[in-house]
Amino acid sequence: MPSDFSPGHRVSVRLRKRTKSQPTEIAQLSFTFRLLETAIDVEPDASDILALLGNAYLANQMPEMAELHLRKALLRAPENIDIANDLAVSLGRQYRFGDASDILNKLDIPANASSTILLNRATIRASAGDLAGSARDIKAATPKANDRSRLRAECSLIPYQSNATAELLLDSTRKLAATLPEDCEPLMKPSVVDPDRPLRIGLLSHSLRQHPVGWLTFAGLENLDRDAYELYCFGHFAAGDPFAQRLARRVRKWQDRITKYEAEIASNIADCNIDILIDLSGFGDNGLIGSLAYRPAPVQMKWVGSQASTTGMKRVDWFITDRWETPEGFDQYYTEQLLRLPDGYVCYSPPPTSPPVSNLPALANGHVTFGCFNNLTKLTDETLSLWGRILEQVDNAHLLLRCPQFSEDGIPERFISRAHALGVDTSRVELRGRAPHPEFIEGYKDVDIALDPFPYSGGLTTCESMFMGVPVITLAGDFFAARHSVSHLSNVGLTDCVTESPEQYIDRAVAMSSDLEALAARRARLREQMLTSPLCDAKRFGRNLGAALRYAWQDYCRNGCRA
Repeated sequence: MPSDFSPGHRVSVRLRKRTKSQPTEIAQLSFTFRLLETAIDVEPDASDILALLGNAYLANQMPEMAELHLRKALLRAPENIDIANDLAVSLGRQYRFGDASDILNKLDIPANASSTILLNRATIRASAGDLAGSARDIKAATPKANDRSRLRAECSLIPYQSNATAELLLDSTRKLAATLPEDCEPLMKPSVVDPDRPLRIGLLSHSLRQHPVGWLTFAGLENLDRDAYELYCFGHFAAGDPFAQRLARRVRKWQDRITKYEAEIASNIADCNIDILIDLSGFGDNGLIGSLAYRPAPVQMKWVGSQASTTGMKRVDWFITDRWETPEGFDQYYTEQLLRLPDGYVCYSPPPTSPPVSNLPALANGHVTFGCFNNLTKLTDETLSLWGRILEQVDNAHLLLRCPQFSEDGIPERFISRAHALGVDTSRVELRGRAPHPEFIEGYKDVDIALDPFPYSGGLTTCESMFMGVPVITLAGDFFAARHSVSHLSNVGLTDCVTESPEQYIDRAVAMSSDLEALAARRARLREQMLTSPLCDAKRFGRNLGAALRYAWQDYCRNGCRA
């Protein structure tokens, strides 16, 4: 979901450049918090100190702690829009977009206020399902926003809009990239130009954990040849997260507490003599890809993590993809060279414990249940209208929708009202909210056929649906995020679930729901079909990824840097 929001400019506390050992970094961080907490002990009602501490937690990837202090600060200074903004950001980072929207919607934003608040509200409103309100905020912010802030918000939201196209995204990301210092002197250190030597691979992201980035990359990273590739991580380390702990066992060094300043991040990466730097974060909230503008590594790539379209950047050399995400002829929409893997561009890690695949629910219910467990921002008006037409053509069919936002006050009611206005028979729609991951995927036991939203298709959700035996019908678009499901379905062999037009999408849903015997048989074999496919073959993917990294390095050895 879009997440390009920022704390206000009133305060911004982060540890500055860190090049020493990890224990020293942690000691610095602890000292910062102890100093602020001591100040609060002296002046417990000082809203500025409370806000400063909350912002420090927010800047260091601790939104729950940030919320605690920012709420106290706002109680003491209820008219302070900067504190309200920072509190909304802390809630947004916890995926509590309804609560965040309520705070920002109540603000009386003065004409001279920072555009940051309007752009934050645009993103949070979109995440709460209010795409029209989001567009109004971006329009209001445009006259006073600096180009980079506005363009980041726009690039984050465009892939979710019904008019999104590869050409529009290319134009938008190029404009955003033009605000970066890509013509500065490269920070990369001299490297040994040897096409066959062991390489240092840098992974840049705050999402190296139990997150779509982790679920779709870690299996492949773990299976890279250890003698040929040494991994370095740059970004937040979630100490209690099983995925982060798993990756840490494979990594040579993990630089955790990194500055927010892109030039300093790049300098730290360059100091590690990284050969190939892979961004796994993008331009959104907590995105670190701007660091690549300083050329800290001789070879730089984009892979997963807000990978909705081209980056538009001259110094991102390669874009990891596959033949389904970017078929021949799509190269024109990318500023990077396309590094097409022979199978899919990701490798899915199935959950370590998971419920068994259930029997087809339609056989017991007497009706077909369509479902979608994607986030609310993806459910465009056009998607809902198309689903309404499917319900009209399949007698007594139900529609089960699940996303975290449906647990929040007000959002389900507003969504049902919007769906009804678009012609959906809402008496046949069931909404479910957030749940622990095992319970979340177990919900597929109540779904017969999954319907992919568009233009922004499912990624991890499509993998989880297939793992639970539920086929997904997708409508292929022309940009990267509009083809995630095309890749995953094709990689498993479900090419019959890929459609090319709204009419074909409806016809496929109606036809599939009319043959319950075939649907039940497909459900019974789908998990095994998926687990034995390239999508889940970690060793095969590791070999493919390693070969692609080596190809890119050898290209550098022959031709040098692109920019």
